[in-house]
Amino acid sequence: MLTHLLWMTLEQVESWIQFSDCVINDITHKMNRYGMALSLFVGFDRNMQNIIFAQGLTIDESKQSYAWLFRQIVEATGIHPTVIMTDSDPAVDTAVKEVQSTLFIVTHLGQSIFGDYKEM
Repeated sequence: MLTHLLWMTLEQVESWIQFSDCVINDITHKMNRYGMALSLFVGFDRNMQNIIFAQGLTIDESKQSYAWLFRQIVEATGIHPTVIMTDSDPAVDTAVKEVQSTLFIVTHLGQSIFGDYKEM
């Protein structure tokens, strides 16, 4: 039974190496027919165009599953990002800190922006 899967094309690996200073991790929880969590790692190239660095599927939303995803990316690229932005649960924060303790994490970005400027 498949429990974890991460894939990156060669182009995605090269993009991660060049542009992974700031990475957005977006997780869609159990929205597919297999009930797995889809995790997308997204960033921007030098022209400020969105690029997908990696995509992964996990059987659950545990700290261990997220840590596995982050470890696989670092193992494939040899590069740790400087900043990860996520709008996810505390398991992601804990997993990221486990893999790289010096990483800066921004959580609940969308909620903060819309909450602070709702009345404008």
